[in-house]
Amino acid sequence: MADGLAIASLVLGILWLFWLGSLVGLILGLVALKQIKNRNQRGRGIAIAGVVLGVLGLVVLVIGIISAASTGSLAS
Repeated sequence: MADGLAIASLVLGILWLFWLGSLVGLILGLVALKQIKNRNQRGRGIAIAGVVLGVLGLVVLVIGIISAASTGSLAS
């Protein structure tokens, strides 16, 4: 099942789906990595890619919020 979680993590990391996809992709990737380690399964690279894409998506979100706040576009 870890392969499925790893693939789901990668897909959600790619799709981003606003911020939610990145967050869920990160969580699924971390769970998949733990299961892969404990059960000696395949899919470690895919899970790592999902984690990295999830983190990148969240970083882009935070940078966007900080950028918008610093330009005053969020304040009305």
